[in-house]
Amino acid sequence: MSRQNIYDDPAFFRSYQELRSGEAGINAALEQPAVRRLLPDVDGLDVLDLGCGDGGRGRDLVAAGAASVMGVDASALMLELARTSTADRRIRYRNAFVEDLDFPDRSFDLILAGMVLHYIDDLDAVLARLAGWLRPGGRIVASMEHPFTSGVGNYADEGQRLPTWLDSQVVKYHRKISSILDALDGAGVEGVRLLEPTPTAAQVSQRPELEPYTSRPPVLVFSATKSA
Repeated sequence: MSRQNIYDDPAFFRSYQELRSGEAGINAALEQPAVRRLLPDVDGLDVLDLGCGDGGRGRDLVAAGAASVMGVDASALMLELARTSTADRRIRYRNAFVEDLDFPDRSFDLILAGMVLHYIDDLDAVLARLAGWLRPGGRIVASMEHPFTSGVGNYADEGQRLPTWLDSQVVKYHRKISSILDALDGAGVEGVRLLEPTPTAAQVSQRPELEPYTSRPPVLVFSATKSA
């Protein structure tokens, strides 16, 4: 297994911050609206926010009534931003890879995994652990790079990919949609919903760089619920 903490590379971190500050990526246009469609009412919920980045998502959650948010990210630079921007005591942070986390069973009502699962080699094991941390009736909501993107030309060949992004080689893992569904089934969750957001004509008119994604969704977003 190969792990990479690319977001703590200073040059990559600067490029990523420039991308996000101008919302030149797909997150604001496609990924975040799709995630919001699958979120439950968060009032009173204890939330685990994986890949929390600068903490913006967690701050939005407590503003919407979440009882607590545990934000986790492998990047110390990202968490430095998060802590600088966060004063609410309901939000805590932990610097760790998802694979290294350990929480008691039934610790959370909602687990978010924002654009992080495509960095994980053993998805089956991680999803099983996430399901264990959910309380009965709790929900996982996750977004990840769409397998059509990582599997161009060799979709059926699952495993590590080394694409270049923001002038850096990034370690990712490709798997078929059927394999993702199998992993969720093996984790013991149910009620799976999948979204494959694509831009509207109005969005393309405003941002022509989104046009290629009208026929090829760049992200896969899903939710699943732990049986009550």
